Amino acid sequence: RVVEAMAYESKKVMDRLAASFGSLIYGNGGGSIGRISAISSATATLENPDDAKNFEPGDLVYFSLNSGGVSTDALESGGPLTVSTVDFDLGKVTFTAGIVATIATAAVNGYLFRDGDFQAVPQGFEGWNPLTIPSTAYFGMTRTTYGIRQAGLRKDVSATVLWADKIRDLLTYASRAGSSLSHLFMHPTNFASLDKELQTAKRYLEEVNASVGFEGIKFNQQNGKSIMIHADPYAPLNVARG
Repeated sequence: RVVEAMAYESKKVMDRLAASFGSLIYGNGGGSIGRISAISSATATLENPDDAKNFEPGDLVYFSLNSGGVSTDALESGGPLTVSTVDFDLGKVTFTAGIVATIATAAVNGYLFRDGDFQAVPQGFEGWNPLTIPSTAYFGMTRTTYGIRQAGLRKDVSATVLWADKIRDLLTYASRAGSSLSHLFMHPTNFASLDKELQTAKRYLEEVNASVGFEGIKFNQQNGKSIMIHADPYAPLNVARG
């Protein structure tokens, strides 16, 4: 039974480690696991409710007014606070002590970090391929002289209604830029919308030559290569990454 208990605890640690990497792979290297939209006593409401899955009771959490993506960003003094309860449905994290009472400078739009993670995690998608190209150098490189070569592709398809058409527009843009994708990762809500479109509107299935299965949704690109689209619970809502 001792062996069983150790195996169980080891699996829990490995699962938590995997979840930690999953939440950070889309970040900017700062290590933030949530952003605050409201503060009430000991409770922080998260800007993205889904980020509540990044917290567990007992976690030590630090606060910052910035995302940690810039070297001059700093943690607020007074932390950390210990997580007491988590409400995933409401996107709320409650601590064992009052937030502002403990960290006087904690504020709405601030960021939350697990103990030890601040500016100490690998660069994620938002670092290598930011939604907006920053003017500051990245590992010594200024990326504003030729954005798509130095900071990757980005395409705003928010005006397009259907997800099948959004993906098509994205792949067309990539083809025009002389690039191609092998995989695309989407928030489960967005993936479900795409899945429903392909199941209920046959013409989209035929136009994009897609097949739905366990491994994801397969599209053909204009260069003849296929791309696999997967749902990822840690992918940001309404932003596809690949």
